[in-house]
Amino acid sequence: MVTDFVTATHSVTEAVTMIPATTTQKAPANPPATTQTTSFSSIFFTLARPQDCKTARLQDKNVVMRTNLTLLLLLTCITGAYAQPDNRIAKTPKVNYDWQPGFVSITEATYAFGLAQVTDELSRYYYGITTIAGYQFMRNVKAGAGVGIHVHNEGTLYPLFIDVRFNLNAQEIVPYISGAGGLLFDFTDLNNETRLFINPSAGLRYIAANRTAVTFSTGLIVTTGGSSQRKSFVNFKLGIELKGKN
Repeated sequence: MVTDFVTATHSVTEAVTMIPATTTQKAPANPPATTQTTSFSSIFFTLARPQDCKTARLQDKNVVMRTNLTLLLLLTCITGAYAQPDNRIAKTPKVNYDWQPGFVSITEATYAFGLAQVTDELSRYYYGITTIAGYQFMRNVKAGAGVGIHVHNEGTLYPLFIDVRFNLNAQEIVPYISGAGGLLFDFTDLNNETRLFINPSAGLRYIAANRTAVTFSTGLIVTTGGSSQRKSFVNFKLGIELKGKN
């Protein structure tokens, strides 16, 4: 029995000795990765609170509303400008005639000077005359086909083209934009020297009398084809526009 008592006492002593070691054990120098993960998760949920999401949605709705209001205001201004009595009602009989659909004839004298490379043939300047037979479909739009002659510094070309014009709303002095494009024929060598061209321009029309207007415009004409590289010109046109009787 003495032996058993001694053995039990020794066991209790070992158990008591081990308790402080367990309770006083220091935390590891490097905390587990789960601690850092928990920290980032806390930050995420703090930033993504329902109140913040609701605020962001409200801000997006405000932006969309302001954009729609701005577009509506712009549309209202444009509609109001086109609906002004000064622009929608002809003040004189000659303006009223000018707004009517019908066949039109436009004859224009033209002059142009070359841009950039002007040492090649047919690139320094030209002058000439064109005539267009067309139709005015409505107050603002007319289109037709034209022919003419362009005398260059070293030769002559003959344009055959399509011309489209758009008039802005006005009374006697009418701004307009136009676009023309087609072929420039060189009858000395049709196969090798015929060219393509485009000619956007902008100008003014003065309604001088019933079915008669004077036009002036300036634009850029670009030609390509033939034996030389592409050529560009600034051109000016002065002409007269006649409208047939309905």
